[in-house]
Amino acid sequence: MNANIPLPVEIPLFEDLMNNLHMLISNEPAYAAQSRFASPCQGYEKDPASLVRELITNKPATKLFPVDGYSMVGVGIFHGSILIVNAALDAISESIVLAVWRGKFVVKQLVIGADGVKHLYSRPKNHPGMLLPIGDADEVQVWGVVTHAIVPFI
Repeated sequence: MNANIPLPVEIPLFEDLMNNLHMLISNEPAYAAQSRFASPCQGYEKDPASLVRELITNKPATKLFPVDGYSMVGVGIFHGSILIVNAALDAISESIVLAVWRGKFVVKQLVIGADGVKHLYSRPKNHPGMLLPIGDADEVQVWGVVTHAIVPFI
């Protein structure tokens, strides 16, 4: 990965979210329904600090990116999601990556052919995928591997 590619804009909201994620998580579990029986989730609650450790395994190499667009909904990445991207991981074929293409960050699926040629694909809903038209391999640089997507439901 090329962690030396500069971020175009600092996003203080997302840096603040990453640094203070533990403050946003309740210590109380969410119950789906009331019943006479104890919740099967009781005893499996996560400590907020452990959640941050699970989501962000390499803090210096990890950044959060907001998603703007719908080209990756086929793999569960929706408009408004927040991507957790690790620049220290090596991308392999089929990885979801954050790449720099024509000076902009894009999230795509990396596919490496048998001949070693790399392609970036969009994964829209109900479609097998669309190849990102890459004219020159030098105009695309993989910045990092998407490890998680935080998807809002409201």
